[in-house]
Amino acid sequence: MLQLRISSQRDLSNAYDLLDRNLKQRIERIDGVGQVTLYGVEKKEIRIELLANRLQNYNIDLNDLNQRLSRANFSISAGKINDAGLRYNVRPMGELTEIEDFENLVIGDNNLRLKDIATVAYTSPVRNYARHLDRKYAIGLDIVKESSANTVATADRVLKEIAEINELPEMQGIQIYEMNNQAEGILSSLEELMNAGVLGAGLSVIMLFFFLRQFGTTLIVATAVPFSLVVTLGFFYFLNISINILSMTGLILAIGMLVDNAVVVTENIHRHRRNGIEPAKAA
Repeated sequence: MLQLRISSQRDLSNAYDLLDRNLKQRIERIDGVGQVTLYGVEKKEIRIELLANRLQNYNIDLNDLNQRLSRANFSISAGKINDAGLRYNVRPMGELTEIEDFENLVIGDNNLRLKDIATVAYTSPVRNYARHLDRKYAIGLDIVKESSANTVATADRVLKEIAEINELPEMQGIQIYEMNNQAEGILSSLEELMNAGVLGAGLSVIMLFFFLRQFGTTLIVATAVPFSLVVTLGFFYFLNISINILSMTGLILAIGMLVDNAVVVTENIHRHRRNGIEPAKAA
């Protein structure tokens, strides 16, 4: 739905926590947003380097050690809660976050701890990919909407939130650029469809007046088109039907059919009246 680029004069290679807290998490809470992903910056990781001689001395099985670490350190989503117009992500606290937690993790008999067979360090992961902006290193932020969400409305909420984020003291000196916005393409397509429909209806009315040379009859046809459109949009509003490319295409096709039928009916009425038939009977 949205692709953004984040750049700054200062070093952002270790700014994952800053961007995650002030940007990613805030956007994830917006109604209609399904997923937010940062590219080009990674969360710092805890690296465990096993000491081969101690593994042998304590007779540690690597598969068993891996399973123990997995059971002790997990992170899963428990869902989302909507409250007072805000959405909160719920995540159980089952993840080890401090070096001391890993070092003191019991992994064997006789109170054997991880620090007895390995060194634990807090390091930045190796980054083998990145995003670029004007041939310079930048961070990418991709935002995907929920399948049932309105693209235009969700994008507007996201851009409004980003404008507020830019005012935060922590984000000063960090620029956020909009690279791709699907909402703009949708609005542009809707505008082109609307212009095409109005132009087609207008030309049809002009051609009808050119052949019939009757202002009153032409005015009736010209009035029927906007009247029918207003009534249809009213039903859209009350039935909670969004105006999108599909519905707008249907409206344009309906306008074309309405104008065609109106031209045929009006031309036949005009023909009968020229033959001397009274207006009510000709209609």
